[in-house]
Amino acid sequence: MIKKLLFLINIGGARHLEKRSLLIMVSAFGAGISLYHLFLWGPGFGKYEQFFLNASHLSLLLAITFLTYSFSRRLSKKLPVTDVIFTLLSLSAGIYMIASSHRLIFLRDPLIDPLRGWDVFFGVILLFLVMEATRRSIGIPLVLIVLIALLYAYFGRFLSGLWWHPGLTVTQIIDLVSFSQEGIWGIPISISALYAFAFIIFGTMFLGLGGGEFLTNFALAFAGRSTGGPAKIAVLASGFLGSVVQAPSANVVTTGSMTIPMMKRAGYRPYFAAAVEATASTGGQIMPPVMGSTVFLMAAITGIPYVKIAIAAFFPAILFYLALFCQVHFAAAKSGLIGLPRNELPPLRKVLKEGGIFFVPMVVIIIVLLLGLTPLRAALWGIGTTVACGFVAKESRKGILKKILNSLSNASHLGIVVATGCAAAGIVMGVLFRTGISSQIASYIASISGGSLVAPLIISALLCLVIGMGVPVTASYIIVAVMIVPAATSLGVLPLAAHLFVFYFAAISFITPPVCMAAYVAAALAGANPMRVGITASRLGIAGYIVPFLFIYRPGVLLIGDPLYIVRVLITSSIGIFALAASFEGWMLKKANFLERILLACGGIALIFPGILADVVGIGLVAVVTIYQVLISKRTTQAKLHA
Repeated sequence: MIKKLLFLINIGGARHLEKRSLLIMVSAFGAGISLYHLFLWGPGFGKYEQFFLNASHLSLLLAITFLTYSFSRRLSKKLPVTDVIFTLLSLSAGIYMIASSHRLIFLRDPLIDPLRGWDVFFGVILLFLVMEATRRSIGIPLVLIVLIALLYAYFGRFLSGLWWHPGLTVTQIIDLVSFSQEGIWGIPISISALYAFAFIIFGTMFLGLGGGEFLTNFALAFAGRSTGGPAKIAVLASGFLGSVVQAPSANVVTTGSMTIPMMKRAGYRPYFAAAVEATASTGGQIMPPVMGSTVFLMAAITGIPYVKIAIAAFFPAILFYLALFCQVHFAAAKSGLIGLPRNELPPLRKVLKEGGIFFVPMVVIIIVLLLGLTPLRAALWGIGTTVACGFVAKESRKGILKKILNSLSNASHLGIVVATGCAAAGIVMGVLFRTGISSQIASYIASISGGSLVAPLIISALLCLVIGMGVPVTASYIIVAVMIVPAATSLGVLPLAAHLFVFYFAAISFITPPVCMAAYVAAALAGANPMRVGITASRLGIAGYIVPFLFIYRPGVLLIGDPLYIVRVLITSSIGIFALAASFEGWMLKKANFLERILLACGGIALIFPGILADVVGIGLVAVVTIYQVLISKRTTQAKLHA
């Protein structure tokens, strides 16, 4: 199971343990980590300080990182002594931090009580372990960003102009990174320990007990027979699972291992099949109710309740999948691809009878959140309900205890990427705040913008897409948000809209070339060219690049404003996305010629701009093309009947 999981998260440095006893030990350790967290969140909740949870969470996941990932990209069948040492150092650093937390973090004044010898030692060790674990589990790009931040913290005194700051000594940098609540122990790692990991456990439990299989079968039964059925199955299945699974690459493999071969058999080209799966899986990160760990962080930074963010983000996610669904349908109609035969599809009634109970955990999570309880309580209710559903569902009952233990172990391995990414992002965030560069950049951008939102928005989008190359969504979001969002809000942008803007572009970077991780995973499954898959996925995910601008110029998509305005924006935005999808695919009711595609594109863009005049123009252009295609289709049909 561990080997399968390591393939799911698609990390080249994942080791394949040769000895079964060692494999069992690592699996048991992973399950123990999850059970430990469940205890702290449940019976132990409130008995321990937040720092105790943060330190034990990070040290345990650092420890299992070195048992799971090898030093190099080459597969390692054995466990080197160095990795055993790193594992023990991870646990030792956690114990030292917990034992010394009151002296080092809560009571000490850095100005009059400098770090001692062992403090410096464990501070350096912790920084090294976080950097090395990040390199192994995530990759070099995020490590380079952290290194640049640390070098800037020291050498900033030698710079001039916007980039100058008094500079920090080596000891001050260690103090900031390892012993303050601005560095490793900042908001990101608190979110990972308190909320994100709980939803990761829920996700792996849901998949492990049969929820993932049910959602895939439901998509098969629901959309399999329609035009382009296999691709629509991929969109629905990946969208469902994406709202539960927080890793796009894992989502790609979970559903793509079935949907990509199905699409290829139906006549889709390999690169297109892979692109559909990559785009649909990436969109899962923006689909409520879970939306990954980034939204919990957003709630902590902005002070906006998580449930309010999830509600606001619901319709934009629908727009993303509407555009993808339309493009898949138009591409199938253009190529004459029909749905799957009935004998290859499970009956919908049978699917609902056997697995429909797995809708219950997701409904329970939504209800708990709407009742005003914390996301942690929602996740715990989801976990408990999923386990109960596993005992009720006939197929899930077989070997359920083993499935539960495997799910708990898998959660720890998936949690590695989130925890190390949050720790690394916390370092960057701490340096940006301590040096003051984040506020200086925000002020500079606001001053050169001349009151216009164009510059901050374009800079924000480009930064997210560039930083997001090989960097988790959470880290990309943090780094850009602390610099750009203050500039945007100073120009009148609503905080929720600004933060969601950054979040969307951080998420869509997973399918944006040249480094498009979800596209690379899908390409490997389809046997297609990764770059061609990435380019096609970017086209299919066009809504992901457009919808964020609606947050700024048409906040009605976030359900902000009076009811009539919100209804108008929802309708016009949907028509605009539909028109753009038709323009990109060159098909609506029939093949669209060049002029029709231009009119549809102009109409779709007009429906994105604010103002009633733009809406009237946009609807008019789309209506002209629609009426023309209806008339031509009728003439063609009549001609065929007469013939």
